[in-house]
Amino acid sequence: MGTVRSGLRWGVALVAVSFALVTGYSIYHRPTCEVLYNPWTIEAGCQSSMCVRLFILEVGNTGWDAQEDVAVQVNSDWLELAILKPAAAMFGKVPRAMHVDRQEGISIWRLGRLEAGKRIDIRFTLAADTLADLPNWDQILREVQPTCGRAHRGHPEFTTFFRFITALVS
Repeated sequence: MGTVRSGLRWGVALVAVSFALVTGYSIYHRPTCEVLYNPWTIEAGCQSSMCVRLFILEVGNTGWDAQEDVAVQVNSDWLELAILKPAAAMFGKVPRAMHVDRQEGISIWRLGRLEAGKRIDIRFTLAADTLADLPNWDQILREVQPTCGRAHRGHPEFTTFFRFITALVS
């Protein structure tokens, strides 16, 4: 039993080191303030005269403390192509209010208070004549701004899961 547990610990350690090298943050340490975000898209394809792409931005508080006002800055010019406007939901299920501030060419999505361990998905759909006319996240997303700490690009749910597994094995 001891050999299996020792091998499991070494396996988790190897995964943790690889994870830290690739992502820049640790699964061994949970900081007081940390927000992870994961932008991704789904190609819905093209029909007769319209191509559609679904955009999803997952923002998760993976730190110990609540974030009082998380904000997401986007280039708003692309949002003119929206056939479904940006909407926020807790864990992608429960609708959540999102205040929008507009400046010249920039929209700031104010997500409000984000408790530790909670996650918000923001979804919207853009349409254009061709897929080449549709932007990707690098053209839309400017910055994710937590109240404290830093925001990192990463997977909030995977990070939380790996931290849980690491705590069990340690």
